[in-house]
Amino acid sequence: MNVSPQSQSVFNTLLDGRTVSSGKITTSALDIAGMRLLQTMIKNRDALESCRGDSRIETLLSMFNDQKADETESLSHVDTESENQDSRSIQHMDSDVEITSLPPKKYRLHQIECTSFRGLAPAGNKIEFDFAGISNLIYGPNGSGKSSLLGAVCWVLNGEFVPDGQTQNSQTKVFKKSKPGEGLVAIREWSPEITLPDSQITKQTVHDCLVQITLIDDDGKRLHLKRSFIGGLETSRDGTSWTSKQTLAELGINALDLELSLNAPVELSRLTVEQAQSVPDILAKLLGLSDVQRIGKLATDIGRNRTTRRNWLKDEIETTWEEIRTKLEASTAYFEDQEKVPAALTKTLSLQHPSTDELKVAGETLAKEHQAAESELATLVGVQSNVKTPSQGNLSDDLLKAISELQKNDSDIFPKFNAIQLDNALAATEEQTSSVILESIRKYFSDFLSTARARIKARYEWWQRENENSGRSSLLLHAAEYFLAEENSCPVCYEEIKDDKLRKELIELKKSDQELRENLESFFRSLKAELDKLVPASLRSVCSQSPAARLSADWQKLKKVTLPAALKPVYEKYDADVTAIISEITIAPVDSPIILPADCEERFQQTAEDFHSVVDAANESLRLLDWSSREYESILSRLNRSIKAENSQEGKSLYETLAAGREKADAIKPLKQTLAVLRTAYKDRDKLQKLLDELNQLSQLEKPLAQLKVLTKYSDNEINTTFSRISEQTMAYWKLLYPETGTGLEPHSLAIGKKKNERIQAYLANEHCIALEAFFANTGLQRAVALSLFFALLEEHPAGLGFVIMDDPMTSLDDDHREGWSSKILKEKMLKKQYIVSTHQLHYFANCQDDFSGNAVVELNSRPWPRAISFRPGSRIADASNKMLDDWRVVPNILRKYCEYALHTLETYSNKPFYDHSNLSATIARYKSTGEDNPLYSDLINEMSDILTDNGGFNFEMHGLMEKE
Repeated sequence: MNVSPQSQSVFNTLLDGRTVSSGKITTSALDIAGMRLLQTMIKNRDALESCRGDSRIETLLSMFNDQKADETESLSHVDTESENQDSRSIQHMDSDVEITSLPPKKYRLHQIECTSFRGLAPAGNKIEFDFAGISNLIYGPNGSGKSSLLGAVCWVLNGEFVPDGQTQNSQTKVFKKSKPGEGLVAIREWSPEITLPDSQITKQTVHDCLVQITLIDDDGKRLHLKRSFIGGLETSRDGTSWTSKQTLAELGINALDLELSLNAPVELSRLTVEQAQSVPDILAKLLGLSDVQRIGKLATDIGRNRTTRRNWLKDEIETTWEEIRTKLEASTAYFEDQEKVPAALTKTLSLQHPSTDELKVAGETLAKEHQAAESELATLVGVQSNVKTPSQGNLSDDLLKAISELQKNDSDIFPKFNAIQLDNALAATEEQTSSVILESIRKYFSDFLSTARARIKARYEWWQRENENSGRSSLLLHAAEYFLAEENSCPVCYEEIKDDKLRKELIELKKSDQELRENLESFFRSLKAELDKLVPASLRSVCSQSPAARLSADWQKLKKVTLPAALKPVYEKYDADVTAIISEITIAPVDSPIILPADCEERFQQTAEDFHSVVDAANESLRLLDWSSREYESILSRLNRSIKAENSQEGKSLYETLAAGREKADAIKPLKQTLAVLRTAYKDRDKLQKLLDELNQLSQLEKPLAQLKVLTKYSDNEINTTFSRISEQTMAYWKLLYPETGTGLEPHSLAIGKKKNERIQAYLANEHCIALEAFFANTGLQRAVALSLFFALLEEHPAGLGFVIMDDPMTSLDDDHREGWSSKILKEKMLKKQYIVSTHQLHYFANCQDDFSGNAVVELNSRPWPRAISFRPGSRIADASNKMLDDWRVVPNILRKYCEYALHTLETYSNKPFYDHSNLSATIARYKSTGEDNPLYSDLINEMSDILTDNGGFNFEMHGLMEKE
C-alpha cells in the first residue's frame, strides 16, 4: 500500500505509543492491541475496504490473529528477560509498506503524438502537435478535435478519458449497418477512446490506439510517456527504451498532481462546488492525510460491523445454550423409569453451562455403559462380543430389526416360495376356490391337447401334400377360396373349367378347414395364442424355478440381505433345519405331452418347437400347482416352526432365540439415544465455543477501534484548518472574477459538509442574512465560485505538475466575465505554470489573445469531411522573423509548418481534398490546379502558390536534414 510521508508520520507517532493532536482533537495513546490493529489495517486497507458486513469482520479477525502470530514468532527471538517484549514486536510501518516519498516534478508538456485516438485522424493515421512547454490557447468550432486532443493528454497520464466532463467511459457495443426497419445486430464491444475504422468492423478488427507525450522538467530532463489500449502505460527517458509502469509515483507524479492538473479542471469548470465530489478528497491529498482519513473511516465502518456482529453473536450464543439444555433435558424422557437415567446425564444436567470437556467426559462414560450393555446382549443371543462386523456396537438395533423382519408376513419373508402357493398363483373368486379353478384349467388343458393333436395332424398331412406336388396343393387351395361353382370359371386364369375331376377337387377344397390356408408359422402362432388364454404366461412362470430352489433363494436372501450381518452366527444355526426341509421337497417327474404325429418330419418339428415348449411349460406349471395344493402348507408349517414360531414346542425357533434379547435391546435403546444427544450437544458446544471466542475477540477490538475512529476527526480538523485558507483565497478570486452584487448578495464563505455530506457548500450574504449560493446565485456566479476554488486549490499545491489542462472552462460565463477571468486571474497564473486552455467561444478567442502574449495561440480548422485535425498558420511568419536573429537554423522548419498549416486551412474551404502530408510540393501543385468549380478558385491562386513554393529561398526538400541539425 502506498502511503504519503505525512500519513506515515502520523502512523509512526501512534505506533510509538504517543498521541497526535489537531486543535481540540487529540487521539488516545494506543496500547499493544491498538498498535497491532493499526498495523493490520494499514497493511490490508484495500482488502478490508472491499469487504462488507460480517465478511469484513471475519477478514479483519483473521488478519489480526495472523499479525499477532507474526509478533509472537518475532518475540521468540528476543531475550526472555526483557521487560517490554510486546513493544519490541510492534514496528514502524515503513518496514512493511511503500512510502510515496519522491519529491514532485514540475513537468511541462511539450509534444504529443496520437494514432487512432478518438477520431483525431482516420484510423491508423498519426497526428502530432507541439505544445512547446508554454501555455496554449486553442480555439476550434465544434467537432474540430480540441477536446479529443486535450483528452489524449489526460488518457496517457491517468488512463481515463472523460468526454465533455461526463461519466468516465466504458466499452460499448457497435452494430452492423442495417436497413430502415431492421433490428440492430451487435458486432462487438468497442472502447470510445479508439477511432472507429472506415472499413467493415469484425471481431478480428484491431482494437487499439496509441498516444505518446513528451514532458520536460525544470532541469531540462525529458520524460516520454506512451499508453496503448493493449500495452498499457510505458515510460522512457530517451524515447527508445521503454519500461512498463503501473503508476507514475516513482517518477515524481502523484495522484494529487494528476487530480489538480487533469480531473479537477474538468469537474470545476462544468459543475458547481456542491456537485464537485472530488474536492474533499483533493483536500485530504493536499495535506497528505488521505491515508489517515481512510484508516479513520475504515475504523468507523468496522466499528459498526463489530457492533452488529457482536449483537448477533450474543443472540446466537443464548439460543445455542438454550438448544443444548433443551436437548439434554428431553433425553431423560427416553427412560420410562426415571431412576434408570444414567448418572453421567444427571450430572451434566446439573451444570448451568457445561464445557466441551465436561460433555466429552459424560459422552465417554455413557459410551462405556452402552458398550458393556451391547456385550451382555451379544452373550445373551449367542454372538461373540469380539466379532468384528460393520455394525459393531449397534447390536441392539440389529436385534430389534431382525425381530421386526421375522414378524412380517410369509409373503415378505419367503416371497419366491410364497409365489407358488395356490391362492397366490390362482386367485379365488366369489364363485370358485383356487382348487376348483386349477381343476378346470387342467381339464381345459387336456381337451386343448386333444384337439390340438388332431389339428396338427391334419395340417401335417396337408403340408406333406404341398411338398409332394411342388406347390400345386397350395395353388389349388388358394384358387378354391375364390372358386364359385355356379360360374364354373378358374379364379386364376378366368377360363371355363372343363375338367370335372378338377372341378370336384376345387369344390371339396373350398369346404376344407380354414387352417389349411395359413402358413405353418401362423398356424402354430394361432395355437399358442389359444393356449395363452387358457394357461397365461404369468401362470406358466411358476415353473421357472422348482419349489426347492425358490425356498433356498429366499433363505439365502433372508440371511445375507434382509437380516443384519451382526447376527449371522445365530442364523447359521438354523441352516441344517432349512436344508432338511428343502431336501424333502420332491415332485414326481411327468412326461412331456405328445402333440406331433409319430412320423413327423424334422422340418415340421422345428417349426412347432416354440409351441411345444409353451405346452411343456403349461404342463409343468399345472404339475407344480397340483403339488402346491397338496404339500405347500405342510412345508410352510415346518418352516415357520423352525424360523418364526413364537411358542415352539420343538426347540427354540430363530425368532424365539432372538426375542430372548429383546428386553435387553429395548433397555439399550434409550442409552444409545442419549449418547447421540450428548454427541450433538458436544458439537453444538464446540461451535458455541468458537462463537464465545469470537465474541471475546470482538470485545478486545472495541477500545482500539474507538481510538482509531478519532483519526477521522483529526484529519477532518486538519483539513478544515487548511480549507479556511483555501476558502479565503477562493473568496478573493470570486470577488475579483464576479464583483457585481446586483441581487444585493455577495460572496461570503465556503464550508465543508458534515458527516456523510462531505461536499463543499458556498454561501452568499447581505447585511441581514447568509444563504446557500446553490439556491440564490445565477449560473455565472456559480461557475465563478467553482473556478475560483480551483485556482485556490492550485495555489495551495504549488509543487504539482507544471501544466494544467482546461477544456472549455468558461462555458457558463458571459463574454465580459470570460475576459475578466482571463486578464485578472489566468494571465497572472501563466507566469508560473503552463495552461492548456481550449475554447469554442470565438469572441473570447479574438479578444483575449493578448493575455497569452509570449505563449501559443492556435486555431483549429473545421472538418467538413473525415480527416485529421489541422491548424491555421497563426503567427508562424512572425515567429520565423524573430528567430532569424538568434536561431536561424529553425526558420526553415517554422516556414514549412506555416505552409503545411496554410494548405490545411485552404483545404477546409475546398469541395474536395488535395493535401498529402508526405509530399508538400505535390500538394501545392494540386492546389494550383484547382478548377473553377472549386470555392477556392480565384485570380490569386498562382500568386499564393508561388509564395508557398518560394518561402524566402529555403529548400523544403532539405527540411528533414535541417531539423535534425
